[in-house]
Amino acid sequence: MTDREIPEAIKRGDQRAEQYFYRENKEPCIHYACKRFFWKNKEGISIRCSPEDAEELYNDACALFIQNILKDRIDQLEIKISTYLIKTMQYFWYNKARVASKPRPESPPEEIAETAKESMRINVQRAIAQLDDKCREMMTYRYILGWEDYEDIAQATGKNNGDVVRNLISRCRKRFRELYVAVTNLSDI
Repeated sequence: MTDREIPEAIKRGDQRAEQYFYRENKEPCIHYACKRFFWKNKEGISIRCSPEDAEELYNDACALFIQNILKDRIDQLEIKISTYLIKTMQYFWYNKARVASKPRPESPPEEIAETAKESMRINVQRAIAQLDDKCREMMTYRYILGWEDYEDIAQATGKNNGDVVRNLISRCRKRFRELYVAVTNLSDI
């Protein structure tokens, strides 16, 4: 089977064509990747493509090749299938290198995180203290005690029904946000 016949056979759903092109190109493509694909990290150390990475790249390239044929992005190849696969593998390799070379954000030390949590807790308490009694009561039932049924909150607080409570909590939440933003901005000064 030639490189020109393979895309047509794959379009027809010929599993033997897929298996044939996969087997025929696997070893040369993986060998090429192991020999030629590398990048240098920040320390200047060359990182070569391992056989495992090369096989993963090859599988991804084959999957993309078949997908492109089935989506009519490839009708006739002007190049050999192995060249197409190697170029695709190379793009995947460079993408992997770019992702690996990006600096990862470091998690803040625990004491900084604890300080931030404590600051947030204090700001929440300040905002809650500025709420009127009715809002403070509604927010306590809903968010501190974790009551989710508005009808239960209505019954506990003597309100008419759950819709009244839902509207009240919505207004209280909005007021809390405003107060929290104000308190946070003041504490940052």
